[in-house]
Amino acid sequence: MPTTPKAAVKKKTTSAKKPVARKSTAKKNVKKHIGMKSFRVYPNARPFVTFKPTKQTAYWIVLLVLIIVLQLWMLKIQLDIIDLANSISAQ
Repeated sequence: MPTTPKAAVKKKTTSAKKPVARKSTAKKNVKKHIGMKSFRVYPNARPFVTFKPTKQTAYWIVLLVLIIVLQLWMLKIQLDIIDLANSISAQ
């Protein structure tokens, strides 16, 4: 007669459960974004005419100076070419 296999005996381990961390129930003060709606006057966040230099302002100033210097250099070259052409045609 065939014998039936015996079921494996499971060891019961006692594991201590870790306590669940609770979140604080204190309310946080969060500023809500005021949505813009039509036909209402809203205060400006900052005045319209202000000057607050940033990194980008410095980049634009450097680019402007570079463009002006290159344009003056090209103008000088053009004037030299015109003077050379005038001296050749005068001979």
